[in-house]
Amino acid sequence: MAVPSAPTNLVAAVTAPAYVSLTWTDSSSDEDGFRVERKETSGSTWGSVAEVLADATSYIDNTATPDVSFDYQVIAFNGDGDSTASNTETVTTPIPSIISLSPPPTSSTTPRNTLASTEISYLSSGIYGQERNPDGSLSGSKF
Repeated sequence: MAVPSAPTNLVAAVTAPAYVSLTWTDSSSDEDGFRVERKETSGSTWGSVAEVLADATSYIDNTATPDVSFDYQVIAFNGDGDSTASNTETVTTPIPSIISLSPPPTSSTTPRNTLASTEISYLSSGIYGQERNPDGSLSGSKF
C-alpha cells in the first residue's frame, strides 16, 4: 500500500455568513478518509476542520466566522500517510445582515391582521425572525 493520490478540483462556495460548501474529486481508491483543512488567508497555520469518510466528495463547514477570508484544502489519508494537498480555494464569508421588508400597501380590502413586515437576523446557530403587525406590535417569533 502507498499514500493515496491527492484530491483534485476543490471548489468552495459561501452559502450563508458562517457556512462554506466544499466539493472535490476523489482521485484515489485506497484512502481511509479525507481531512478538510482551513486557515485564515492572512495566517500561515492550517488547522483541521473535519475528517470525512473514504469516497466522500463534499463537506459543509458550518464553523466559519463571518466577515473573514479563509483558505481551504483537502488531504486524503490512509495507514501509510497523507496525500499532498488539493488545490487551495479562498472564500470570504459575508457580514450577517438584517433584512427588513416594507409593509404592503394598505387598501380597504387589506385585513387588519395581515403581516406587515418581517425582520430576519442571522445568529450563529440559525435564523431568527420576528413578525410584526401593521401597527408595529410583535405578532410572533420563529426560529
